[in-house]
Amino acid sequence: MAEDERLDLKRSRRWREVYTLFARGEPMDRIREKVIRCLYGAFRRLVREYGFPMRELLEAAAGSGGSVRDVVRRCEKGREYAQFFELEAGRGLSRQAILAHVCNAVCDRVFDQIEMEEVVSGRLRDFSEHADLLRDLKASLQEPIERLATKVAEDPSRPVRMLPVARQARIDEQKALLSASLIRL
Repeated sequence: MAEDERLDLKRSRRWREVYTLFARGEPMDRIREKVIRCLYGAFRRLVREYGFPMRELLEAAAGSGGSVRDVVRRCEKGREYAQFFELEAGRGLSRQAILAHVCNAVCDRVFDQIEMEEVVSGRLRDFSEHADLLRDLKASLQEPIERLATKVAEDPSRPVRMLPVARQARIDEQKALLSASLIRL
């Protein structure tokens, strides 16, 4: 069986690739795209391969289900992800907001580890510049995270799929054009 879905850079090939791109100094757009793919891939794998109780976790965290702690305890795989749902419980958030918070918490965990790796390796020269890059990266992830949260909240038991980047860009462009007024007053 394949390895568990983890958030530890040393044990997760998925998230290690994000660090490798960052360490190589790749453009932020490429790193951003990889982070988005990692989030989609992680949630898809958790639901499809591990039977991750996404619906139960969301309902419990939103306050309409049982105890979040009980659901987390039943998670044999993906427990680190499940614990983020537990942190969001009892806050009165919608399912979509809970998922967005969980995605942001996952990114925070990974980005913190990237910073630590950079410090240990000695590649980190200017901490403030590094922090600015990660802050900008996180800000650029908010729209795709909201899109992912919406998809998962609509049907939590279905593995989520990411649209190809070019198709998503066309859809976003069409929405922007449709929302613009054609009549000038």
